[in-house]
Amino acid sequence: MKLIVTFADEDSFSFRDDTICIRISDVKNLLNIINSAELREEFVWTNKVLLDDGYDELIEKEIYEVEKMPYFKNFNSFNSIRICINRDVDFNELYGFLKGFPYQVVIDTDDVDLTLVYKLCTLDYAVEPLIKNIYNTEIITASEMRESLNVVLGFAGKLNDGKLSDLEKLIFLYDYLKTRIYKEDEDYSKSASLSKVTLGDSIVCLGYANLFSAVANLIGIPTDVKIYENVLERHNGHASAISYVNDDKYNFHGVLEFDPTWDSKKDKKDTRFVSNYYWFGLSPVYSEECKKRNNLAPLNARESGRRLFWYFNNCYELIDIGYIANDQFRQRVFGRLFEVLTAEFEKVGYEEGLTIIERIRSKDSIVKNDIELLEQTYLSIFENNLGYDEFLRLLYFVRRSEYVFNDDYKLDFEDIVNISRRRETRANFIAYILFKDRDEYRNVTSLREFKTIPKGTKDKLQYDKERLELVKTLRRINEGRNK
Repeated sequence: MKLIVTFADEDSFSFRDDTICIRISDVKNLLNIINSAELREEFVWTNKVLLDDGYDELIEKEIYEVEKMPYFKNFNSFNSIRICINRDVDFNELYGFLKGFPYQVVIDTDDVDLTLVYKLCTLDYAVEPLIKNIYNTEIITASEMRESLNVVLGFAGKLNDGKLSDLEKLIFLYDYLKTRIYKEDEDYSKSASLSKVTLGDSIVCLGYANLFSAVANLIGIPTDVKIYENVLERHNGHASAISYVNDDKYNFHGVLEFDPTWDSKKDKKDTRFVSNYYWFGLSPVYSEECKKRNNLAPLNARESGRRLFWYFNNCYELIDIGYIANDQFRQRVFGRLFEVLTAEFEKVGYEEGLTIIERIRSKDSIVKNDIELLEQTYLSIFENNLGYDEFLRLLYFVRRSEYVFNDDYKLDFEDIVNISRRRETRANFIAYILFKDRDEYRNVTSLREFKTIPKGTKDKLQYDKERLELVKTLRRINEGRNK
């Protein structure tokens, strides 16, 4: 029999698939809660009500198993014990329980900051626990996790030592990951899990994404691993990372996607990789469009910006059927949307979005157009690439620092310009020349998207004129403008 323990304000008991699931407010009472006759009776009664509504063989079996379940004197009867923790858990209380607990447990740390995971891994236990973590594909010992996190926390500390903006931290992290040569291993976990790629030399796309996401979150930039599936070859997917960027220095407030795998060093002789930024700081929407050419589609969301689809849909349905202004259900549905949207906009420092939420929240009557405006505003944070000028400034800043420590990184104006130009698509670059004073140029995939082309376009697109525009931009950077 298995035991799964989670933490909540109220205690509860449930049973399924030969597993007792306990929700507990005080871990010291764990055995008492498992043996609570009152909680077991409540579980049986609830399931009998469900059974009355329609026969279910599984529910009937669960009722039977709980009714004949013995009372436990200790935890010897459990062949697996998992404790799932979150940020609200009292760690001192948890450790006080575990340090004398004579059984091996798996501590599920998926919802806990890595600094707290590291703290857990440095403590002394009666029996060393195993650690499950979102950045690993397998469960490992606390000592293995501690050794890996020493590397991750050390690198994160270096990025936090200086006065770097979000984008500057991310490009330094990206440059570090690019130095890792893509290398598969027969044991997939050795090239994908954070605990393995930090200490070994094997790494694949999920390894790059896990390491990028782990460090980015530690330095205060909310980041998720993004999984792609190959629509033609199910077992040949991909992984990247998306970050919520709040950067006043470069005036960027939105979500960007980073894919160091495809910009990384190809082999030991490769020196050109230092100039690869094709997949740095793309909008998730644009990145998905590009990856379609490789038959890749995002797996953990319908598409970027659709995570909140369910909340928007509930609001649309409520408006369609009509609602009473002060109805509690209406307030709960709209309130939940406002709550999650506010959290999303705060992560990127999107003041305009927060203002729109407050304006709509204060209205006596919310209509469909209001929800549509909120949805479009939300989608917009996933649609903007890092602009050409911003990337040029960013690269110049980083190269000045990297040049001091590594000869592979040139500090050459022409080289920096060429790197920035190669990162842009031809259509996007032309759009930059024509519309650089507007955001319109950021997301161009074809010149057909422009309804009007200014007169004299041919002259403006000549190489010398393009170069002149870039030199002017670079000169502004060098002279310290925008510092």
